[in-house]
Amino acid sequence: MTTKKRDVTKRRSPSACRHTQQYETDWLGRTYLGCPICNRWTRMKAKPAPADGKRLAA
Repeated sequence: MTTKKRDVTKRRSPSACRHTQQYETDWLGRTYLGCPICNRWTRMKAKPAPADGKRLAA
């Protein structure tokens, strides 16, 4: 009789980290959000500030 082996270890998704998320910037000015404990980092896209209507283009 053959028994099926079950996967004992549960694999979590790569973004499921319960540590505190931190922002870090490298020497080129790119910003990353992630966990220094798990060493998982995702690059954040630069978001320009919204226009307030007071500044005009030169």
